[in-house]
Amino acid sequence: MALYLGDKKKAFHFLRMGILSGWTLKEIKKEKFLASLRKDREWKDVKRQYDSLHAKYWSKLDLQLRKEIHKMFKDDQYLAFANLFKISRKGKERLLHKKFIPQSERQMAKLRRIIEERGYPGEMIIGNSMWMWTILSHHNSISPAYEQKDTLYLSMKPLLRKAIQEGELSPYDYAVIEDSYVVVRSDHKKAAYGYLNTLSKSEISMSNKLRAYIGMRTVETRNSLIDIEEQTGMDFYLTGSFWEIGKIVPKEKD
Repeated sequence: MALYLGDKKKAFHFLRMGILSGWTLKEIKKEKFLASLRKDREWKDVKRQYDSLHAKYWSKLDLQLRKEIHKMFKDDQYLAFANLFKISRKGKERLLHKKFIPQSERQMAKLRRIIEERGYPGEMIIGNSMWMWTILSHHNSISPAYEQKDTLYLSMKPLLRKAIQEGELSPYDYAVIEDSYVVVRSDHKKAAYGYLNTLSKSEISMSNKLRAYIGMRTVETRNSLIDIEEQTGMDFYLTGSFWEIGKIVPKEKD
């Protein structure tokens, strides 16, 4: 926005703040909208300061916890891919009940202890948000029957909402986690945030209330921002785009 308004001094200030928060030079260079900054003399200063700024970012992270969560993520992915390559239904069910569910329940118990003792291990604490929400989303996607009786996730929800308030958990990451639970538990008959199931017209209002409760923008605001992105060429990093590309358009029929 600073660059769009012609304030390069402020644009470079926010660029440095971005690096202090983990933004890499490689990622910055990919942004076509920021190309004019790289032609400015101050860009050379940013490049000289980059290693120092990036080191400060890494110094703030809990690297031991990062290693633990990454290991849990890899274990989760291993069984998720094993399930993907099981051809028969019986084979999938055997893997699910003998390996995936026991592992997922152990992971959930461990994650609860971590959140209680060290905080939510997301972008702020370990420098990665994807690993955690992937593990939680997979737990919430086991099966409609499992989600109907599961208490592990429900008991963790107050901790997750507290983590949102404390800035440790992005509300958009929480929305993906919760959407998995709502959609799978209802056997794809319901939707919450519109990431996994397309919202119906009657569900938009309900979704906006859920969004307001955790500090997310409304569906209408998100769609308006996409219009502005297209008009200006700016990238607003609308979190959730991995799940919902473009505007959230409700189904014609409820």
